[in-house]
Amino acid sequence: MKRVLGIVVLGVGVAVAVFAACLRFYVTPIATNIPYDLDESISVAEAPNGKYINTTNGQIETGTLRSSTWVVPQPVLTKDLTGDLAGDVVIWDVYSQLEDVSSGKVITADSEEIALDRKSGAAADWDGAWIDSGDGQQDNPYEGHSYKLPFNAEKKSYPYWDGTLGRTVDIEFQSVEQVSGMEAYKYAYTVTNEQIDYDPESVRLLRTFFGGGSGDVYYSVTRTIWVEPVTGQFLNVTQSLNVEFKGGNGTTKLLLAGDFEYTQATKASSASSIENNRSLLLLVSMYLPIGGGAGGLVLIIGGVLLIVLTGRKDPSGEAEPKAEVPTAGATA
Repeated sequence: MKRVLGIVVLGVGVAVAVFAACLRFYVTPIATNIPYDLDESISVAEAPNGKYINTTNGQIETGTLRSSTWVVPQPVLTKDLTGDLAGDVVIWDVYSQLEDVSSGKVITADSEEIALDRKSGAAADWDGAWIDSGDGQQDNPYEGHSYKLPFNAEKKSYPYWDGTLGRTVDIEFQSVEQVSGMEAYKYAYTVTNEQIDYDPESVRLLRTFFGGGSGDVYYSVTRTIWVEPVTGQFLNVTQSLNVEFKGGNGTTKLLLAGDFEYTQATKASSASSIENNRSLLLLVSMYLPIGGGAGGLVLIIGGVLLIVLTGRKDPSGEAEPKAEVPTAGATA
């Protein structure tokens, strides 16, 4: 009976160990991909006492500035992808708007359609990407990361897309901190007084009215993101930015300035979503594989010991008697 029990225990142990291995090496790679059925989301950052130029009169306005970003996944377009992109890429539409909360005035607005690698969260090379800043759709040069870092983010630098610069910059790992009760990796980069491409008509007017006929627009920013490393999602984002026109006559004219940070509602929503995703990923990638592997190993060892140490039994449960070996001189 104990031998039969040992065989059963051994079989269960092998099954548990195989299940744990399947979770770790099959389910986990699938789980660490941006899902196709991701819900629409919005993130909002505000800058109290932000400043911007009123384009109608050239005056500087002060108020609470709100930057809103809507992410709208496109499952139909994603499903239609072919070749190397099929199965590895998702298509998103992203809408952004900057407004003065007090007056309701929309300062800037744009939209874009991008492709993201499901594993890394970085831009994928897709020829259908476009961006529209108010003058029609144009080719979108989007690269690097902007909306999330890879699953299991590392303590290193990543290429981060800065839309104002129109290129990537290295966002560098800074430290490990606690945000919303979770461990977060802090990354940051700084750009100082870098000349940028600006709307040609706006530049022409700025040069005419403020620059003595010449001048360019310059951009400074310090952007900081706090990332939950298991999911690669953002727990918080801050940016301190300054955009100004520097005229050839020495005049400086502020165009936009503010210290932005995720609102409390966005932080809470992000934390709730991230905690759920993080718990699921840890369950299938760590807790169940480790627990199942250890439990399976214990059962396998126990089963083998029962089989080896029990020995053969006769039907009565007593050990079978050993056959006597005839000695020399014995008679029948």
